[in-house]
Amino acid sequence: MPNITVGYRKLYDAVGCSLSDRKELEISFVLDKYRRGELRLGPKPRFGISVIKGDKYAVPGQQSTFMKLERLADATETSYPRKFFLEIACFKEVEVSADLYQKYHAHDKEAEQQLVSLAETKRTELSNAIDMLAGTVYLKFHRQFVLELINENVVVIKGSTDYSYSEHGPVVELMEAIALNANGVIGLEHMLNTIGQTDPQWQDLATTVFQWLLRASTERDSVTKFVSLFIPLEIVLAGYGDGLQKELSEQANEIRELIRQHSKNSEQQSQFLDKLMEKQRPSLAARFEMLATKARLTGWGIDIEAFKRFNKMRNRLLHKGEQNVRLVVEEPQKEEVYSLEDLVERYVSYVLFGDAVVYQSRWRPVRPS
Repeated sequence: MPNITVGYRKLYDAVGCSLSDRKELEISFVLDKYRRGELRLGPKPRFGISVIKGDKYAVPGQQSTFMKLERLADATETSYPRKFFLEIACFKEVEVSADLYQKYHAHDKEAEQQLVSLAETKRTELSNAIDMLAGTVYLKFHRQFVLELINENVVVIKGSTDYSYSEHGPVVELMEAIALNANGVIGLEHMLNTIGQTDPQWQDLATTVFQWLLRASTERDSVTKFVSLFIPLEIVLAGYGDGLQKELSEQANEIRELIRQHSKNSEQQSQFLDKLMEKQRPSLAARFEMLATKARLTGWGIDIEAFKRFNKMRNRLLHKGEQNVRLVVEEPQKEEVYSLEDLVERYVSYVLFGDAVVYQSRWRPVRPS
């Protein structure tokens, strides 16, 4: 059976960058026995450019202007304001049927779509490899080479200059139509006056929590948002776990007494125990369980189990322990991000305001009654 080349590419605006001794640079290289890569610097990326202009948000009742204005093979002919790019692509060979191979090279549209769909199944693997390469350029050469991601595409190679592609453009976020009524105005005025009467310690805590919560709320990448939502929750959990820590300290003191009474190397063993105790701290999941048990919000038992799962996902995203060290990223689904966001917002509200009254949204998961 014949093979066909599928790939993924990311195009970056290399803002302020150039080549001192040439106009363009192309480097081809082998990543491993299955994958190869290409890096291009210059004004004419191999897979062209899509210039997209429009709104980031779709608001009910308002006409949105998001649209793809132009896609050209020659990036210098577009309206994009800068003309120097970094393009990184990663490819691999996949086996296809002889019939599909022939139809694709005969420009059959259905065959083309089948192969683009096949290439999509390799997207995560190839995109991750590009991130590794882009990160290397960022760290060892300069961040401006990868300052802004313009386009990313699945590609199926037909010839040296002939290919099929699938566009992955910027995400348009669907908004809700929000109108603040008279009761809302009264409530807002009351809330602001109440905040003005709080003590400085509360205001310092609220400032730090909301700085991080606001950053997380505006983040559009699902992985980054998922990880960022843990920061404001960790801040409000800082005061929890003292009881567990005290219990551990009391148990350690009992062990020290036993060592003193019965061991010939009591001093050395006590020092070893002290070092162990320095590293003992209630886990984030244990501290959240203490908060949820104290608050007893609606569905608090479900919250505890959900947070344990979210915390495991966060740990896998950041560092999955394997002997064969490699980064494994399991991207959270939208529903999981919404659920974590709902959980964080309700418990931040409880710690700061003493209740779980938060804004209502069509995206907020339904709470058990």
